[in-house]
Amino acid sequence: MGAGYVGQRVARKLIHHPEYGVNVIGFVDEHPRAREAGLGDIAVVGTPEQLPALVEALDIERVIVAFSQASHAQTLDLIRGLNGLP
Repeated sequence: MGAGYVGQRVARKLIHHPEYGVNVIGFVDEHPRAREAGLGDIAVVGTPEQLPALVEALDIERVIVAFSQASHAQTLDLIRGLNGLP
């Protein structure tokens, strides 16, 4: 979650280190920054409000929260909502 500078940097690091065993699906961000080089085909797949549905539909095991423009309370509510998913 977060397609700003930090989120894109984390994604690029994960892409370039396949030994980590992480398959980056995409970014979730309502106001993404322009995509930087080195991210391959990774795109914004939805907004934070869509995240729970995306996790279920795409069988996502982990969500990385890079930074969010949402308030801390909103971000925590979203993360807590994900805890109940399989």
